[in-house]
This record gives sequence, C-alpha cells and structure tokens, in this order.
Amino acid sequence: MKRNIPDQNLLNRINNCLQILRERNIKRSREYPELKAMLLPQGYKAFDIFAHYNYLTGSTKGDWAASVKLAAYVAQRKKVS
Repeated sequence: MKRNIPDQNLLNRINNCLQILRERNIKRSREYPELKAMLLPQGYKAFDIFAHYNYLTGSTKGDWAASVKLAAYVAQRKKVS
C-alpha cells in the first residue's frame, strides 16, 4: 500500500466501524483494539489501521505525514521490546 496518501477505502471503513462502536457505547480507550479486531480479518495491516485511525481521530488528526511517522515509531518500539 502506498503510504504517501491515505487509503480512502480504509478511511471509509474506519468511519463506519467507529459509528458502530460508538452506537455500542464502547469507551474511547477501547476503540482502537475493537477497530483493529474488526479490520484485521478483512486483510488490513495493523500499521495501516493505526495510521489511518490516528489520521481520523487521534493526536495527529488531519496530518497524514505525522500519522505515518507515529505509526512507524510505535511499530519500531514494539519490535525492540
């Protein structure tokens, strides 16, 4: 997947999943794990889910380059641990 622009299809899927999770009153702290559980079986990678989720609602909202950098940082940190 190209990482220089967000995948519009994945953004739409995340938005739909977030609506479902919010209708179920899932706490914000549980949103990402639930979202990941919904999208991994559909063939998306955790890195891409994390970057797109942060681009939509996280600390890097609206900044694609920062979202990818954050996802790369988190992924690298997990490999070291």
